[in-house]
Amino acid sequence: MRKAGMKRMRWGLAAVSAMIAAGACHFWLGPVLFPRPDLVVAPEPGCDLQRSACVTEVAPGAVEVRFEPRPIPSARPFRARVMAKGLSVRKVEIDFSGTTMDMGFNRTVLAVAGDGSHAAEVVLPACISGPMEWRATFVLHGGDRRIVISHVFQSGE
Repeated sequence: MRKAGMKRMRWGLAAVSAMIAAGACHFWLGPVLFPRPDLVVAPEPGCDLQRSACVTEVAPGAVEVRFEPRPIPSARPFRARVMAKGLSVRKVEIDFSGTTMDMGFNRTVLAVAGDGSHAAEVVLPACISGPMEWRATFVLHGGDRRIVISHVFQSGE
């Protein structure tokens, strides 16, 4: 009886330790994996990243998002570029997620380019079923706020 009680106590202690560790991970990694925006801005209606750059008004300026080349390819590198006009932006991240299918974690930090824009070469995973609808979520870090703009677009031929 005494051996069984000790075993049960060890399992209970292990379970409590695991819960504390999970809580600590959520506390420290939560803001990195799931940043909370200070401002969520909807893109201009009718804007299609497959056809042109998209400009979104964000007081007191604007954010231009551009993918090149077009059409936006799957499984091949393409350039993502973000230009913030009238806004102080120190860091830009882009997170790609499938709107109808989980394609895993796909976040890239864009580097500062010479003209003040942020840019990076990115690759979308290929979907074996053909063209796919994606959500590109841009997170702009600047000053004392985090701005989020999401664009939905099609990729693949």
